[in-house]
Amino acid sequence: MKENFKKSISVGNSPHDVFKYLTTGIKDWWSDGLSGNSETVGDEYRIWFNGTKKRMRVTDIIPDKKVVWLCLEAYIDHDLPARNEWEGTKMIWDIDSDGSTTTLTLTHEGLTPDFYCYEVCSAGWNHFLDSLYQLLTTGVGKPHINKVQQEAS
Repeated sequence: MKENFKKSISVGNSPHDVFKYLTTGIKDWWSDGLSGNSETVGDEYRIWFNGTKKRMRVTDIIPDKKVVWLCLEAYIDHDLPARNEWEGTKMIWDIDSDGSTTTLTLTHEGLTPDFYCYEVCSAGWNHFLDSLYQLLTTGVGKPHINKVQQEAS
């Protein structure tokens, strides 16, 4: 069985601070191209990075502990044999705290090294997890800024 992409960051913020950026603050660290809602189970949102577009559904939330997104639709705007590999994958965000340090672990279930997009997607996650880390530690993230502000279709 292939390993899913998995990465953790640790910060001095509260679990609630981390949780809110996974529900109401996605634009602050992932992409400014976002429409829809991501606060409660069943919510759906679209996110885009110029030509790359995804539609996500929130499938699980445990406040200050866990958030799960399911990718319903995906188009990855790179020269790849398959550009919809994210469809059906899940992003599982686990939040754990020892009282002084909060650790956020992303497991992208289904994103494995045999995906055509694995290299570009894992590099993207590394960048955006660093963006989230910067947001939590300095107050300023490094989200993708779209060249043209338009809703993903």
